[in-house]
Amino acid sequence: MSVQPFNIRDRKQWLWFAIWFSLPLSIQLNSMAIVLAFVIFAIQAIHKPPSVNKEYLIYAAPLVLYFLVQLIPTGERLFNLFTLKEIEQQLPLLVFPMLFMFSQTTKKEFSSTATSALFFSVLLAGILMVSESAWRYSGSLSLGVFTYHSLAEPFDSGAVYFSFFILVVLLRMDEMPWLFKYKYAGLSAVLFLTVVLFLMASKLLLTFGIPFILIKHRHFIFRFLRSYRFALPVMLVLLMILIIPLTQRLSKIADANLEIVNHETYAYDSPLNGLNLRLIQLRLGIELLQENTAWLFGLGMDQAQELLNAKYIEKGMYTGYAGTEDTGYLNYNFHNQYMETLVRSGIVGFLSLLLIIGVLIKTTRINKYANSWEIGIILLFFLTESVLERQIGIVYFCLLYSAYFPTKLKKTDDFRI
Repeated sequence: MSVQPFNIRDRKQWLWFAIWFSLPLSIQLNSMAIVLAFVIFAIQAIHKPPSVNKEYLIYAAPLVLYFLVQLIPTGERLFNLFTLKEIEQQLPLLVFPMLFMFSQTTKKEFSSTATSALFFSVLLAGILMVSESAWRYSGSLSLGVFTYHSLAEPFDSGAVYFSFFILVVLLRMDEMPWLFKYKYAGLSAVLFLTVVLFLMASKLLLTFGIPFILIKHRHFIFRFLRSYRFALPVMLVLLMILIIPLTQRLSKIADANLEIVNHETYAYDSPLNGLNLRLIQLRLGIELLQENTAWLFGLGMDQAQELLNAKYIEKGMYTGYAGTEDTGYLNYNFHNQYMETLVRSGIVGFLSLLLIIGVLIKTTRINKYANSWEIGIILLFFLTESVLERQIGIVYFCLLYSAYFPTKLKKTDDFRI
């Protein structure tokens, strides 16, 4: 794939750069960047109406369908304040297809701008996180400040989403040829991000993401090792050190008490971890659908979390202490996008999500800008996080969907969205 070096040449690219750059750093800044881009692109479209590609409208239709399906079970509660807030959370499903139509950006421009912005963002965030952890370590002398959520503490996104964005950048390294013009600077940046990725110690993302990176970039890695033979032993030693946080977290999963999943009630000190908690949540989701006879259209975006909270209380799960900020498992979503969609929107919503996924999988075979490795990671990510229920997740997904899987494919690199 031929990708030009990163070079921001116009206002349009700066706006896309701002959206991608702000995404891992701040939801507030990201919202401002999206609104600014929408206003400018809309004014631009009024002065110079964009050409509407029917194929793009077909690709955008599943996002619109998914949005509309979620409104069905709300019924007469549609205009309640809480429902409107939930609808606002889902607006990127409609906004980003329009943004791409209004902007008339080219695939080549967007691909380079998006990857470079995300790279600079996670690199800056990584430097700030490690620096802040080093400062805290000087006072506590605890190495724990360099791992997982403690490391990601300066930002609201959390360790899991930062791990995901770093993984995306590493998978897209071949879209930043300008980075390796400065050999040692580029390699140092990649090595630093890899170290931060391991320190974040996100189990699923590391377990699948690292093999994906090694396979995708195997030719580059082999060439590098042949040129710098000292690098292999250094990398192996570094890997042995970095694998420690991951093995510690995986050991907790290995020790998971799976029998507890089918218990009827729990106590505040029930031995729950990331695995058996998610399995319990899946079970509670099925119970909610059965008890409310909501298999077809679901419980609604406005009631799903409220009813899940009631289930947590009914089952005696830990709900924190009254009068404090500790609310235990209350307001924990299903941590699984597939189950989240099924409970919120029923089988109809679940099928509309599968339609979106089907479009993604199909277009990875026909669109040379599609990154099948990245699609694989996001679909696995859906198994452990309710990605589309957080702004950081749904904005990323809509950017990916709208930008990488478009319209009319041409032989030239410079076709428009």
